[in-house]
Amino acid sequence: MLCPCQSQLTFETCCAPLIQQQKHAETAEQLMRSRYSAYATQAVDYIYQTQLPDSRSDNLKAEIAEFANSVKFVGLTVLNSQQMTESQAQVEFIAKYIDTDKLVCMQEVSNFLKQDNSWFYVDGKLKVEQHKINRNQLCVCGSGKKFKRCCG
Repeated sequence: MLCPCQSQLTFETCCAPLIQQQKHAETAEQLMRSRYSAYATQAVDYIYQTQLPDSRSDNLKAEIAEFANSVKFVGLTVLNSQQMTESQAQVEFIAKYIDTDKLVCMQEVSNFLKQDNSWFYVDGKLKVEQHKINRNQLCVCGSGKKFKRCCG
């Protein structure tokens, strides 16, 4: 299976070792990609653990689980990745997911911080667009099937 982060590598060689905590992300972009894959595979604990501890709310885990379980992730495009200092970085990306009958394109500029040799997600600035998906159009997941017979 190809990795959900669209690196063109297999999930087992790309994001799975990070999600399974067999290794740490070496860059903020690698962490962002693995977090996207974690959302796509509903690995809630990993998403929670890679959020900066100081910015975790009491109900964050429940919010992550509710979101990850209610949508289907269908695409990721990294627009820009920059290391600002040794311990700070930003990654700009577009994540696409299906929410009921809408394709949601979420563009975010995410901030990351490195603490104790590990990268953490801090926060981000979002821009969200939604597009209604016609039941008879080809599914946006790329299966080649009509939406109503695939993700709809």
